[in-house]
Parts: sequence; structure tokens; C-alpha cells
Amino acid sequence: MKIQLLSFWLCLLSTVVFAQQADRSRYPEPAEPKPLQLPEVQHFTMDNGLRVYLVEQHNLPLLQFFLVSNAGSIYDPPGQLGLAEMTAEMMDEGAGEYNALELSEEVDFLGISLSTYANREELGLRLFTPASKLEKALPLFADVLLRPRFAEEELERKRTEALVSLAQAHDEPRAIASRAFSQLIYGEEHP
Repeated sequence: MKIQLLSFWLCLLSTVVFAQQADRSRYPEPAEPKPLQLPEVQHFTMDNGLRVYLVEQHNLPLLQFFLVSNAGSIYDPPGQLGLAEMTAEMMDEGAGEYNALELSEEVDFLGISLSTYANREELGLRLFTPASKLEKALPLFADVLLRPRFAEEELERKRTEALVSLAQAHDEPRAIASRAFSQLIYGEEHP
């Protein structure tokens, strides 16, 4: 044990003593910029009218899917502001045969990323998966898209989270400034 410890300290000391010092008298020369080579974007329309944009890069065994629809917050019906965002929040809180916890555990077990989002113009679903997990990941993607559960207890939990977040926003300078700016630009009645 003492010999191993002594050897370790001798190696460390020799590294410090014989280490080269960096030349800091001038800046390093920049390398030549590499040419930007973007992959070709293929696009086609399926028989059902769904437009598909495909970008292939075969240097990594990963796949990424985005399904995007024109269903963002600007399409919320009057009196139902926040519908798109809450819908996106609820879609991955249980789907198909999985409740919220089971779905989360299955996503974690597979090592994939499956998420939903809503912004002003879009409601979307994303899947990022290793190619080796695609066969198990695609059915989860389809369940979240086509068979979300919208369970009452999950809706209440998400509603409570949203209300708490709104209440906390009244104490955040950035949120206060953003709201004041929007009211100044768009008026008091604009959603």
C-alpha cells in the first residue's frame, strides 16, 4: 500500500515538474473553417394529405420525429385561453394502456425522449430515439398522439400546477414586464 501511494505521488510530482508551459505570448492561429454541408431535405405528401419532411444523416444510429399541427394558442376558442397548452401538457400524462407514471417509466426504461409542446402557432409531439429502440418507441409515440387518456386526476394536478405558476408569475419582474409590454402593444383586451 505504501509503495502504491509513493508511486502515485512520484508520478504526480513528475507530471508537475516536467509539464510544458503554454506559450501565452501570442494568440493561437485559427484553423481553416470547414465547409458547411447541410443534408438534403426531402419532402413528399402522404395519401392522407400529411406533409412529410425527411432529413437523413446516417453517421449516428438515432432517429428524431416531429409531428406538428396548426393548433397553437392563437387558435384557442374565446373563453378557453390556454386550451392548446393544457392539451399538450395532458397528452403525455398517460396514453394507451399506460397511466402517467407507467408511460414515464417506459420512456425512461427505453432511454428515449418523448414530449409534447404548444406555442403560439403549433401543437406538437417529439420523439428522439436510438434506432435500436424504434420498434418499441413508435407505438408509444402513436399512443400519445392518438390515444391520450386525459385522466381527471392528472388534469386536476396540471390545473393546480398552472394556477400556482400563474400566481408565482405575479412576483417575477420579467413576467410583469412582459405582460405590461403586451398590453401596451396589443391593448388590454387582446388574449
